[in-house]
Amino acid sequence: MPEQTTHRETLLDAAQGLMLSKGFPATKVDEICKAAGVTKGSFYYHFESKDDLARALIDHYFNRLTKAFEGEPWMAFEDPAERVYALLDAVIGVMKGPLLKHGCLLGSFALDLSETHPDIRRAIDERFAKLVGVIEPHLRAALKKKPKQSGINAKALSSQFLAVLQGAIVLSKASGDHAQLAASMRCYKEMVRAVLESN
Repeated sequence: MPEQTTHRETLLDAAQGLMLSKGFPATKVDEICKAAGVTKGSFYYHFESKDDLARALIDHYFNRLTKAFEGEPWMAFEDPAERVYALLDAVIGVMKGPLLKHGCLLGSFALDLSETHPDIRRAIDERFAKLVGVIEPHLRAALKKKPKQSGINAKALSSQFLAVLQGAIVLSKASGDHAQLAASMRCYKEMVRAVLESN
């Protein structure tokens, strides 16, 4: 069983790298097996098809992404605004690292598969909603402490977090400048700070 688990993880990691580089349609099962160093039989032991692997890869990638924020001290802040700032600092730290350097698998799949794979589109939409849901309750709590900001929509401001994240990834890939990722999120943080700290 441990060997099987290792092969499955190795296949998922290999597929992630290839699909971020080439996209889902252009990545072949043979290439995934070669990159993982396993046989085609091993691939089909773990996954019925490339589509089946894609569904598993969404969970694999999303869990890795969210674990990057686990254990961070941002939840320790009593003030919700400070929690938001600390969370965004944690996100900026992740954006500086290797996890998003070659893009976001969720965003890549959304572009490649939404039209042809409605189940995968729904799975990605659910993961995106969960990412927005990480920041939304804290933004909502921070806005409640600012009566003059009652017209600000917490959900819309939280959704902008995801838009900045995905947009920054696209721009950084187009420019070849990985530093653009963190810079974009820093701008979002300052925009949120301006909203929360304005009189």
